[in-house]
Amino acid sequence: LFKIFYGDNGDYALGEQDRLFVWGLLARGIAFVMCLSFSSLSFQVLPLAGKNGVTPFYRLLDAVRADLPAPKRYLKLPTIFWLTGASDLALRLVVLAGFLSALLALIGGAYSPVFFSLAWMFYLSLNYCVGLTFPWDAFLLEAGFLCAFFAPLPTLFTASDVCANDSALSMNTLPHPLHQWLFRWLLARLMLGFGKLKFIGTNSSHHCYIKGFLIGQPMPTKVGWLGYHLPLWFHKFSLVIMFVVEIIMPFLLFSNSYLRTIAGISFVKLMIGIQLTGNFG
Repeated sequence: LFKIFYGDNGDYALGEQDRLFVWGLLARGIAFVMCLSFSSLSFQVLPLAGKNGVTPFYRLLDAVRADLPAPKRYLKLPTIFWLTGASDLALRLVVLAGFLSALLALIGGAYSPVFFSLAWMFYLSLNYCVGLTFPWDAFLLEAGFLCAFFAPLPTLFTASDVCANDSALSMNTLPHPLHQWLFRWLLARLMLGFGKLKFIGTNSSHHCYIKGFLIGQPMPTKVGWLGYHLPLWFHKFSLVIMFVVEIIMPFLLFSNSYLRTIAGISFVKLMIGIQLTGNFG
């Protein structure tokens, strides 16, 4: 951040070595989050989709098989469970395979794009199985798909010997400009989607959204409970800030590096606020 705001000769653009580090950190960060998600699913998959779960997945497969001929059924419900079956063992093995694929993508190496592709395939297979329908699930699914098109990442254990800037997290080559643009487009869609749900169809009299959200969200924290009791003017002001972050800032992602940084920092601050006030993790 210091380099961005106080760069040499007033140049706010990152140097190539810094950009290699940023993109390498992004790729490995997404792989790490996929590892966390698969770890979480390992505790949920059988209670939700197992033989004795809430909605046994094998029943959905049987119903789709009866209603739709091949290959239409595979396009309607893309999942590896068409090949493996949806037994409890198969459910566990797919989650484990997804975790190992994401872990190997995180470590890097010549086959890291393949491991990203496999992790994405296993995550997609669990989509209808356990209900990966929340925005963060869909965002991770699309981000994982885009990661499959990165060049191979240097292996973490040897990257410092082969990277130009001696950083173990850096890429060797920058992604194609279109590839970079697609990541910004994905982030912009996510933020604008959140804003659309909040602000379309509202007017100036709907100023208690944040006050209600702080207490009505899944398991508010003590910070969220305290925030609920703040004066109404604070909630009105916070809603204005949220409007700016979710409706205006996404467009800055397609501007110069300085404005993109401002947008990025605003997104980070919003996510920190959400994490402090609720138990979404």
